[in-house]
Amino acid sequence: MCSIVLLGLSSRYNYALRGTLVLTSLALVGTIAIFSLKVELSLPHAMVSLSLLTVVMLPLHFIESGRITSPGLFVAQQLRLGIYTAMQLWLVVKTPCLGSDPECNLCTKSVMLGHAYPTVNDLSRAARILPIMVVGVVWFDTTIFKYGPRHYIEAVPAMFSESRAAKWAAVIEHVLEEDTAWRRYKLRRVRRGWAWRHPHRQKVPRWVGTGSKFRMWYDDSTLVSAIVDARRWSQVPTTTGAAPGWLWCVWSDLRLASAAPRFQRMVIALIFAAVCISNTEYAVHINVPGGANNWGFGQIFSMVGAVPFAASLIKFGLRLGMRDR
Repeated sequence: MCSIVLLGLSSRYNYALRGTLVLTSLALVGTIAIFSLKVELSLPHAMVSLSLLTVVMLPLHFIESGRITSPGLFVAQQLRLGIYTAMQLWLVVKTPCLGSDPECNLCTKSVMLGHAYPTVNDLSRAARILPIMVVGVVWFDTTIFKYGPRHYIEAVPAMFSESRAAKWAAVIEHVLEEDTAWRRYKLRRVRRGWAWRHPHRQKVPRWVGTGSKFRMWYDDSTLVSAIVDARRWSQVPTTTGAAPGWLWCVWSDLRLASAAPRFQRMVIALIFAAVCISNTEYAVHINVPGGANNWGFGQIFSMVGAVPFAASLIKFGLRLGMRDR
């Protein structure tokens, strides 16, 4: 949750946070693979592991979809995205007889929005295919139509050469600018076509061209800090009275930030992550025996690992409302 806020509001921690989240997800993937090879992975633990992987991965992709200028992080992120899709599909196929105790799979339940239902029934398995298809379609569209396979291949040598890395990163900015320009042109054409078909209407409704507007909103990665810094002083009172208080400054910055698509995607990602975490905790409660919830190495390591994120968020929070001339 701290990572989502920091990625949504600040640009100082992008590479560090992305690197940590990528390593965390790859560690989860490695853990699932090792237990699967040892035939010790049970269905409840597989469901919990993939739920944690979902929390670590999908909110990040929603906040900042494709603008990753580090070749190493780009390769690692694409690798984990492909593995995540494959493991979700593998779980759907193997659910009826997965793990060392397949006879217990009939008692395993999945959770969605606080509602528990059997994991092995056909409706549950079909519902898990839907997010797999969405992730797969987005990945295929980005790979084939937006950047092309050559961009992915050139990311590997760019990891070992600064000049190649600079050229590789320039391609991302160029493609995103062209994509935005094309969507704006397409939006104008759609609106002109609607106005031609409905000459009696004085104004084009906002819902016309929703698809193009959504993609432009999704691809807009303008930093929240840039918007706030550019407009905050226009909100300062011009009177010569007392300087505005801290709460007024924070509220003013919050109103300015709420207009940024990146901030809006951060709020949606926070809600999505909170729902996934709640579902995961409930799934553990109803599927895993009580003794497995005792504190041990994993719980302690998680708390210690969360300290840098929480400290960075507190440090960032202390700077809210500051006015630097």
